[in-house]
Amino acid sequence: MKFYGNGAVWDKERNRILCRFLSGSLETADTRTIAILQKMGYRHDAEPEMEPVMEREPERAEAVPEPEVAPVPEPPKPKRYRGTPCKRRKVTK
Repeated sequence: MKFYGNGAVWDKERNRILCRFLSGSLETADTRTIAILQKMGYRHDAEPEMEPVMEREPERAEAVPEPEVAPVPEPPKPKRYRGTPCKRRKVTK
């Protein structure tokens, strides 16, 4: 699909440049890029050719029991240091 514009378009979801317009136009087949540019209102040539989506019933997953997890013991408390207090130096002038 061909879009028309100037400069670059920023992709805020991925925090990078989505695309750049070269000579005022951009041609892409990426469906995400097409959807973003259409949502932003960029002028374009034609509607994209979308493949028909086949609807099907969701697959039923069998119930899987969750594995048992052993409790994590608490880490030991750090020992307090009980040494002699620091001696202060006397300042002489």
